[in-house]
Amino acid sequence: MRPRFAPPSREREGEKQSGGSGGSGGGSGREREGSKQDDTGRRGGGGWDDGGIVFVPRDPYPYSYPTRGREPGITFTRGGHVWEVPLSASRPAAMVRGLPGGAVRQPVRSPVWARLAFVAPPGELRWVTAESRKPRTVVKSDWGRIGQPTWSQDDKLLAFVSDRNGSDDIYIVGEKGGKPRAIAVHPASDHSPAFASDKNWIYFVSDREGQPALWRIHINGSPTTLTRMTGLPPGDVISVTSSRSMPSLVVCIQERKGPKQLWLYTPFARMEAMKISDGRGDDDQPALSPDGVRVAFRTIEKESSTIIVWDRRTRRAERLTDGPDDAY
Repeated sequence: MRPRFAPPSREREGEKQSGGSGGSGGGSGREREGSKQDDTGRRGGGGWDDGGIVFVPRDPYPYSYPTRGREPGITFTRGGHVWEVPLSASRPAAMVRGLPGGAVRQPVRSPVWARLAFVAPPGELRWVTAESRKPRTVVKSDWGRIGQPTWSQDDKLLAFVSDRNGSDDIYIVGEKGGKPRAIAVHPASDHSPAFASDKNWIYFVSDREGQPALWRIHINGSPTTLTRMTGLPPGDVISVTSSRSMPSLVVCIQERKGPKQLWLYTPFARMEAMKISDGRGDDDQPALSPDGVRVAFRTIEKESSTIIVWDRRTRRAERLTDGPDDAY
């Protein structure tokens, strides 16, 4: 099966390229389709040529799904730009181009209005709509090194990570900006925030007890609401992501002496976590669709990076992009 967003044929071979400058569950719950990849167009410079920017599917980072009246798709970064690909399309479109001073990083979609938040040079948190494309700055660069933005389930708040106080801590800010408010502050590293489906809690990863683990805290930041989550498979928790329509989370766990693997986990439920990964590569950067049915993520096998979408109803996975080979 040819990956849906594989590069076009070799008809572009020989053209001058820009070189990418434009840029413990009951077993695995994932069965991957399309393991045999069509090599057409991967050698000889085949790629997407859009407005002078050559897009070659390499090192994709999926983050989120466009929503509310728009066709489902994925948003990811490539060559310092933010790209959007509808699931039924065959050609990605650039949403936000790289800005003066550096690349656009860590895009994330809001659940209701599909606003696109991202970190822009020189380190500001901004968001933009598909209609206006005019960015609104909500956190300026004087707030330290910021990253990992995520929207609340009602689009009214943004959580992010900042090292303003010397270590990575979690803050929230309103959609219109203002002074960010600390939620989780600790000498250890707190990162990867994700709003719960009920909007009042934030899940995050912290090594405040030595090993990176999953924690939960109320958005008022009260220390008495801080809880370490249990019921996850052994290993170091790397990241967590959530959906507005269901309580389940997707948790990335680094297994001891093993690869990064993804698990579907429902807090405070008696069911065991379900393994999404098939164990053949490092899986990370997960994103849940707004309805909680599909999970997009990056998988790395033999230095080749590919976007996969897994469906929890069928428990099957499909490749959306083809990874690079020695030609790139």
